[in-house]
Amino acid sequence: MAEEIPRRMMRFYRKKPTEGEVRSKSSEIAVKEVDSFREEHNRYPNQKELEEISQKVFDQLKREIEKGDSNDSEAEDIYLGSQETKAGERPGKSLADIRRKKRAGIRKAEDARERQEKSREAQGRKGDSAGKGRASGGAGGKVDSGAAMGNVDDETKEGPEGRDESEGSELPDSLRDGGNDESIKELEELEAKKAGVRKLADIDDLSKLESGLEGDEEEGEDELDLFVEKEIETGGSMCPHCNNKAEEIIYCPECGDAFCSHCAKKMEVLPGAIKYMCPKCGAQFKKMGRK
Repeated sequence: MAEEIPRRMMRFYRKKPTEGEVRSKSSEIAVKEVDSFREEHNRYPNQKELEEISQKVFDQLKREIEKGDSNDSEAEDIYLGSQETKAGERPGKSLADIRRKKRAGIRKAEDARERQEKSREAQGRKGDSAGKGRASGGAGGKVDSGAAMGNVDDETKEGPEGRDESEGSELPDSLRDGGNDESIKELEELEAKKAGVRKLADIDDLSKLESGLEGDEEEGEDELDLFVEKEIETGGSMCPHCNNKAEEIIYCPECGDAFCSHCAKKMEVLPGAIKYMCPKCGAQFKKMGRK
């Protein structure tokens, strides 16, 4: 007759799960927990959430091991394999060690999945950018070259030298076809415009020259020390002021008015010169006397 084992001693005789069985079971539970979390939150758990999942896996595994003996308070200290180790064999591992390994395994699995997803996304982005680059290189290259040629043509047309040459060399289209009265009129108008432009340019140059001469005269000269060394008109000239004959006509260097010695507003004889006052502007100047 078989020996009857007391109920309170059955836990010591119960077959304990091996390390491989515990590892397989814990991996299965961990994968289910992670998949459930991903379906619920549409993402993978972070570090803190992984620790919570590991705790859940440990608790569930502990409950399954303790199944059939609810009074077993030492379930966390159950060792895998035989209590008595044989020579050359390693002692069994506790559930705490299994839990630590479980956490490490879950982390490795999650890291591997994240790396795979990132590599797939990177490959997809590279493929899209390569396709866009080929498309833009095929179609956009011609457009860019054409636009560049257009810009060069515009610059050559809009340059100052280009405008001058085009204005000087281009003829109306009607003249190229043989010419008629209208084309002749157009040509005459064009020539008149060119002549007017040249005339304006000459006037501008003359005004600049006059202003430069006036500036030179004003520098370093005093109105009272201005000598008129040359007589403009002498002998039998008519004075524009009194309409009488005078030996000489004097011209004011300031306003250019012509008058005789009788019409001068003031006249003073100086050694070797005569000082006059213009009757029009009142400017005083000196004129060399006759030798």
